[in-house]
This record gives sequence, C-alpha cells and structure tokens, in this order.
Amino acid sequence: MDTSKLPTASISPGVILMQPPKGRAEWERVYGKPDGSPAWEQEHLGFCELDDLREQVGHLYYPNGTQRLDFFATRINPKTGGRGYGFACHKLCEQAFHELFRRWAELDLLRLLRTFDGSYNFRATRGRSSSLSPHSYGMAIDLDAQWNQFGWGPDRYEMHPDVAAVAEALGFTWGGRFSYPDAMHFQYGSY
Repeated sequence: MDTSKLPTASISPGVILMQPPKGRAEWERVYGKPDGSPAWEQEHLGFCELDDLREQVGHLYYPNGTQRLDFFATRINPKTGGRGYGFACHKLCEQAFHELFRRWAELDLLRLLRTFDGSYNFRATRGRSSSLSPHSYGMAIDLDAQWNQFGWGPDRYEMHPDVAAVAEALGFTWGGRFSYPDAMHFQYGSY
C-alpha cells in the first residue's frame, strides 16, 4: 500500500489532544481502573457530542441495521444527565473522538462507514478473560463490525485504509494491525 497517498490528519485550531497512554498500566493511571460500578462511571465517563456532525454521521446504523445513530443519540449524556447526540466514552477521550469524527467528515470518509457498533462497555477482552477490554475504560469504539469481524485478516476485512490512516495519524490504535486483527476497533491508547 502506498501510504504517501493516504490522507493525513490535521487538528482543529485551538484543539490540544492529550498523548494517548501506552500500555495497560498507563491506561489505569490515566483513565482510572474501571470496575463497572456506577461510581466509576459517574467519575470517569463523558460523552462525545456529535450534534455538530449530525448531517455527516446520521447515516450510521446500529448492528441490527434498522436503527439510525439517533438511537444511540438518545442515550443519557453523563455530563448533563440529559439526552445527547453522540456516545459515551471516557471524559479524557471526548475531544480525541470528536476530532476523529470531525476529520473523517472533513475528508468525506464517513460515507465509507455503515454502522456504529459500540463504545463504553465494561467487559473482559475477547479471548483473555483476565484482562479488561479497552471498551471498559471508555477509550475504544467499534465501527462496521459485520464487515470487520474479530480475527478476520486483510484478505477479509473491509475497513477502508484511509479511515484507519486518519485515526492512526491522530494517535489512535487501529485493531486491524493487531496480531489477531480486529479491524472494527479504534482505541485512544496503545498496548
């Protein structure tokens, strides 16, 4: 793949993204150790508000293929207690996720995505029941899961390389590069 032709990410004026944490120990230091409790969620969860990008993300459906992102948008925004248009994530990741979606929109890459398959979810990592998933920290999202299933390699997954390149340029780790690929997965922190 010729990476010189891939789009690069530029940060919006005035936006300063924190350096994504490296390794699980640093995840816990930066994000706090999740325990799935309402107290942890209250203290650490935020909301990536996408109302300003509603036109560009409004086509994204949930995994069952019948509900628009509006379903996800009716989720309670932990910051305000009211409904919001976006998704729950760690409060320290809000700006990074918003910048990711803004950049995808700016480059017209959101049209290449079909489903938003989740963000914060307190659970173990698939195949490793003793370690927590990055989703447990609120630092990860999944997109187009049906076409980028866990374990599918480059010969099968359909994540567009430009979508992944922009995410990586912003400091995200893309699961398509894992030794056991997870091309639907984008997280703000590396292993």
